[in-house]
Amino acid sequence: MALLVRLEQIVQQTHSSPLKNVLRACIDKDFDTQMILYLRACASLQLALLYLPLIGKEDTLTEPWALILFQQYDSYGKGVFAYLEDKLNDDPNDNFLHGNFADAYALSKVLNQPIYWIMPGERGGIRRS
Repeated sequence: MALLVRLEQIVQQTHSSPLKNVLRACIDKDFDTQMILYLRACASLQLALLYLPLIGKEDTLTEPWALILFQQYDSYGKGVFAYLEDKLNDDPNDNFLHGNFADAYALSKVLNQPIYWIMPGERGGIRRS
């Protein structure tokens, strides 16, 4: 329950409508999805607000969309990725990039909308599920 309370606080503090939609959607989904979205949102809220203008003019977007940020620097985040890769593919040896794609694709199905995500690093960029 504390997770949902914290998530609600983040929603209230977020001024970006697309990101707020993602956070709001995860309140109504299963716990695993909530946890994943919550961790990504908490770790990346400021970065998300920084990158939103690069994805598109957010106030003129016509399709529903979600933004998920994948960060490879946080040790707790790596644990979440490993858990997700194992859950989605039953293969803990999947590489990080594949895990991110599988994660974005699965979340796009859960939320029934496309996922735009930012991959940091030299092979990074803005991707769409």
